Amino acid sequence: MKNLIALVLLMLTTMGANAHQYHFGLTEISVNENERVLEVVHKYFIRDIAVAINGGTDIAVGDEELKAYLAMNFKLALPELGTVDLEWVGAESDIRYVWMYQQYQLGDHHPEEVIVEQKVLVEIEPDQVNTVTTLAAQKVVASATLNRETQRAVLALQPD
Repeated sequence: MKNLIALVLLMLTTMGANAHQYHFGLTEISVNENERVLEVVHKYFIRDIAVAINGGTDIAVGDEELKAYLAMNFKLALPELGTVDLEWVGAESDIRYVWMYQQYQLGDHHPEEVIVEQKVLVEIEPDQVNTVTTLAAQKVVASATLNRETQRAVLALQPD
């Protein structure tokens, strides 16, 4: 009987070690002034993204699946242009995280702020928190914490 209890406790401990207890994502938005490109970088736990895309059956999620999921759950608008179509740049991952890259060619536009709608993972994780940060010269300009209840924010792109 002691062996059975020890085995059950070992199994429960091992299962808990593989799961994480918090659910968060990070998105950074910045303007590359040299190229006149708005750059967007997202970082999430790969297992959470896999659950959202394929039920968690495989953490190897392809670019097309990531691109489609992100297009449905992350929107960016510029006040003078409305919602913009972000160009998919690509993604990379390791055993723990996935990074997804998007961009928008600004051309002659010089936006002072962005409007973000961020719904990534909130459909599967009630406690999902997504932090969106804008950067200028590699310094934080503005930041918002979004979740299931608050999915939209207006963030400055330029320091005061």
